[in-house]
Amino acid sequence: MKELDFTIKTVTPAFIAGAMEKDETIRWTNNKGKQESKKVRYRLIGMDGDGLRVPSLRGILRFWFRAKEGVQDCHLLAEKEAWLFGSTECGQGIRLIPASQESWEPLKLKNLPPGQAQAYLGYGPLNYLDKISKVTSHNKSSCRDAIPVNTSFEFKALGTKEQIEEIEKILILLHLFGGAGSRSRRGWGSLIVPSISQTSYTSITQYFKDLLIKVWPDKADRPSLRAWTTNYSAFTKDTKAVISHELKSYEEALDFLFAVMQIDRSHKNSIGKKDHDLEYGDNTKPQISGVPERIAFGLPYHPKSKKGLDIEYIGFIPDPSDPSNLKKAQKIDRRASPLLLKVLFAPDKKYYAVALFFNNSFFGNPTAQIGTTKHDNTLPFPGYTAITKFMSDPKWNPISLP
Repeated sequence: MKELDFTIKTVTPAFIAGAMEKDETIRWTNNKGKQESKKVRYRLIGMDGDGLRVPSLRGILRFWFRAKEGVQDCHLLAEKEAWLFGSTECGQGIRLIPASQESWEPLKLKNLPPGQAQAYLGYGPLNYLDKISKVTSHNKSSCRDAIPVNTSFEFKALGTKEQIEEIEKILILLHLFGGAGSRSRRGWGSLIVPSISQTSYTSITQYFKDLLIKVWPDKADRPSLRAWTTNYSAFTKDTKAVISHELKSYEEALDFLFAVMQIDRSHKNSIGKKDHDLEYGDNTKPQISGVPERIAFGLPYHPKSKKGLDIEYIGFIPDPSDPSNLKKAQKIDRRASPLLLKVLFAPDKKYYAVALFFNNSFFGNPTAQIGTTKHDNTLPFPGYTAITKFMSDPKWNPISLP
């Protein structure tokens, strides 16, 4: 039995909640100036919570293992995953044990300007500043605390020599590209593994190159040779990664991500304006005439406004026995973004914004179509033009994947 001790550290505030729950009455002021209240149950973040739990960590490591493998055969992938993480057929697999976790006071995210970088990336486009508590939230009735930056979680992995080596490779991917918790694909909850470092390197892109070769030491297994598209997030020849110039703080890195994203997310810019006009035009029609390109960033996609816009786009996978009948189709209202944003704190003591784009099948089914909850037709997925534009912004520097 081999052992691996490792530490995971937060680089940005993290919305990581444990199993502990609490009931609370939330009060806010509505648009007409009247007081409203709602009883909510939420998971605790902070001193009374239990931080980054082993089940959560296992889920994160499973994700990066699948991404690393990038195989087409799902049965083969399941066999490999069972060997590492265990299953009812082959036993426990790798053991993960929490060694210690720091105590921390929950971070109150006060006075984040609505619509600006941290609120937009942390709470989504419809973020809100409560007039009473002065705490920014993702809606009018639920505010979130966060685990603060530089919080460490220590773990021990127990397994065979081969299993430990596999965990070390997965931790590299988590260190370079990953995070944990809500909004982790938008830069919040960015994590690093401090033990993963290089004694010297000539550039930050060389740092990535050196570490990624350790993930795929065998040239035959490298993503650049995978000429196929998977039905899940995985490294293939079409995967793209980019990195910013050096930055002074995690806040500056989030500002960078926000600025680049607004190029096609904002309704004032080309793709955003085109989508904005399409949404308003189709809002009151019986059929949609197009699908917003920004849907490539993931679902839910539900634009609303005080001017009467209310249109929710969802996916439909047709029933093979009756493909034209939307009532029989499988509806999909959630799809994780194929674009992962990250703030990396590198060994040079600088911060960098990182973006990773998994160019895989959006719904995992080539027959999938996009429609809405109130229209009676569907149209094809518009593709990844919006994300491609984001990734090709001249502010980025490309990262070469092996």
